[in-house]
Amino acid sequence: MTRPALPPRIRSRAALGLTSAASQQRFVLQHCSACGHSQFPPQEFCGTCLSARQVWRECTPIGTVVAEATLHHSLEPAFTDEIPLRTGLVQHETGCVLTAFLHPDCTVDAPVRLSLTLDRGGSAVVTATPAEKDEPMGRCSYSPKDRVCLITDGAGPLGDALEATLVKAGAAKVLTRPAECEEADIVIDTSWLAGDLADLGAHAVRAQALADRLGPGLAQRQGAWVSVLGFAAIAPYPACPEHSARMAAAQALTVALRARLNALGGGVLAVYPAFTEETLACGVEGQPLSPEKLSQALVSALESGQEESFPDPSSRLWVERLAGDRKSLERELAFVVG
Repeated sequence: MTRPALPPRIRSRAALGLTSAASQQRFVLQHCSACGHSQFPPQEFCGTCLSARQVWRECTPIGTVVAEATLHHSLEPAFTDEIPLRTGLVQHETGCVLTAFLHPDCTVDAPVRLSLTLDRGGSAVVTATPAEKDEPMGRCSYSPKDRVCLITDGAGPLGDALEATLVKAGAAKVLTRPAECEEADIVIDTSWLAGDLADLGAHAVRAQALADRLGPGLAQRQGAWVSVLGFAAIAPYPACPEHSARMAAAQALTVALRARLNALGGGVLAVYPAFTEETLACGVEGQPLSPEKLSQALVSALESGQEESFPDPSSRLWVERLAGDRKSLERELAFVVG
């Protein structure tokens, strides 16, 4: 099986810091705590004062195109199908200048909206669109339109809502029986939202076997695997150890599968709602996200290529807390769960 050509994937340790924000499609820049200087590309030391006290700060994604170039030839096979390809330099309002992929409608001296997204190889890149456009220019989309989609557990309200949402988004076919599926462009694994801890090992083996069977072909067609999890996958709910253990196992398999499929040209996405109908039995106190809203968030993530999606206000708040103060979030979850 021939591997699809991927964009260059090697990044410095400092540049890898953009990946977390890009996976959630947040726009951040490296900021020096000593002198206040913002810089791009990211470096180990401040280019102004040489301080090593560099932090990531979320910024307004607005800038101005100062130069542009159109590539008509590239030595990188991954870009062959995109020629001619527009790139340029964009000055952010902080003063630093970024290298970006430019939307065809961007012009020099015009304001643009900047976005951090992931490319086919899973690396963070900067894109720019005209300021009046609301939609970011993603470098990687897994739109279900005209694709074969598989839902691993199509039973229940979530399966019904997903099927309806995928059909509305233009999916060519939606399957709900993994055993009868020989190939799929998009696999949506909903099987982790319910189950018994005693069956965890067997469930993990089945999930791994399905990924081994469908993953390589999915990646060859530049498709995606989507894990529908819960926020407990990245921050355990203290009062719900069994649910948290199941989610942690699912997260471990998701991360491992992402490393494999990214290298082959495929994508692995994950959705982390804080509250769903399935978690009510665990004692979670909060308004559950409806199957319809969860399905819409999932399809939106596929269309934009968003690797990690936090589809409700609580999950978005908690992931910010997790990045800033893990122990405080641990205590907070002890109160809101159970």
